[in-house]
Amino acid sequence: MWHKVKNSQIGRAVPVNQNHLRQLAKSAPQRLKHLPETVRGFFHDPNLATSKAFAHDHQQSMNQRSH
Repeated sequence: MWHKVKNSQIGRAVPVNQNHLRQLAKSAPQRLKHLPETVRGFFHDPNLATSKAFAHDHQQSMNQRSH
């Protein structure tokens, strides 16, 4: 997730000072709140063991809600 935030949001910005950079770093992840499919994609990365466990648990939780 950090790679996406760093390269697609912060990396293209030109901060004018340290406070501006700090503001960019704090606001960039907040924008992901509006991109739930992107966030879900991070947890389905087959290279991340914790992601697999989370995705499995999340899927079970969603299945229980639908029954």
